[in-house]
Formats: sequence, C-alpha cells, structure tokens
Amino acid sequence: MLVEGLISGFRFYFTDEETPFMHFSTDTNGESVVGRLSADVHLEHLGLRLATACPGLGFSAGDTDLPELRYPVAGFRDAWGLKIILSRLIYEVMEPYCRRQTGHLVYDQPGT
Repeated sequence: MLVEGLISGFRFYFTDEETPFMHFSTDTNGESVVGRLSADVHLEHLGLRLATACPGLGFSAGDTDLPELRYPVAGFRDAWGLKIILSRLIYEVMEPYCRRQTGHLVYDQPGT
C-alpha cells in the first residue's frame, strides 16, 4: 500500500500505547521506504542493544541523529524484507518496551 501510493505512510506502535513507534514513509523521490524511530525512544536505555543491532539491520544515522532505515523500492515485491527487519527490531532491540504488549498499525492518509 505504501509503495503503490495508496497511503502516505504508517506508524508501527511497539506497544498498545501511543509511544514508542516507528514511522514508515517513502522518501521524496520515491526510491526508498524510510523508517524512523520516534523521538521518545530512549536511546540511552537501549544502549548497546541498539548500537549492536541497528547497523546489522540496515539502520544508519538520520537527519535527526536517530537511527533511520532506508529500504530500496526497486524490486520491492512484498513487505517480507521489512517484516523481517521489524521483527528483529522488536525482539532484539525493543524488547524492554514491548514485553507482553500488543503493537498496532496506524495508516497515514495520502497528503498527510
């Protein structure tokens, strides 16, 4: 839906609360899906877990100094690659936030 332009982005909430979350959208030229952690993710609490896992998952420093994931749209057939990255992020990094809680998705409408 995101790559096809049916939605402008979506937020994956790691818990049943409104924070923390990861926002996914496409970049301005539509060449990559970009995933950014919300600013309320306390990086100092995740420390070594985040530093160790993020480069291995494809994250790099973004414009806001928060880890940013760029996933190329070229050859994008389905969301399996992103699903794998997201599940590893949940189980390897965000586990202290997510313990026994249910996450959820919220879609952004085009133009928002």
